Amino acid sequence: MATAPAIPSAHAAGGKSNNKKNADRIREGAGRLSQARMGQVSTAAIHVGEIAGSALIGSAVAGYREATAGADGMKIAGKVDARIVAGLAGLIAGLWKAGATNTHLLNVGTGLLTSWGTDYAREQGSKMAAKMATASAPAPTQQAAAPAVPGIVVGRVHTHGKHAGEGEPSHRQERRQGRIHEKIQRLTGRRAELADDAPQAHIPLSWIRPEYRDEARSFMRG
Repeated sequence: MATAPAIPSAHAAGGKSNNKKNADRIREGAGRLSQARMGQVSTAAIHVGEIAGSALIGSAVAGYREATAGADGMKIAGKVDARIVAGLAGLIAGLWKAGATNTHLLNVGTGLLTSWGTDYAREQGSKMAAKMATASAPAPTQQAAAPAVPGIVVGRVHTHGKHAGEGEPSHRQERRQGRIHEKIQRLTGRRAELADDAPQAHIPLSWIRPEYRDEARSFMRG
């Protein structure tokens, strides 16, 4: 004999209804959480984009002005960088109304100040590196002086010392040249005297090699 289908109890029917409600609540909560999360991400992206974008634009304008108008192209009246003025203006305008902060103006002002601060810090770092490199560089070695050649210098010697005018010898140098000239004259006279007193020796040309005889004849004639 066939059995009749079982009729679900009221408790079982109520359990299925509760499970459906719980699932709906979970989906609804997840949807709200997802929306809140997306809103948080989009808000942060807007803030980051405004700060980074204004900083990039400020640096690009500064680079263009320096390339076209010189190192002071971004300075107002040659003193203050325009990014400082614009950045402070954005911060003041964003905080002007009590209890109502304009975050967009704050972000733009912060980005412009960041642009100027980054360029300034990089410039100071380059200067610091240059100073450290100069301080650590080895001292230049002096070149070895040319060896002194024995002899007497004849002629006017020009000096550029502190006691001499430009291109003119000093009085001390002139006196020294005069003494040297006198010594040369005395030595020349002494050499002539010694030559006159020296015995004259006559050497036969046959003793001299043939290739040197012409030179010997001219010397004897002299």
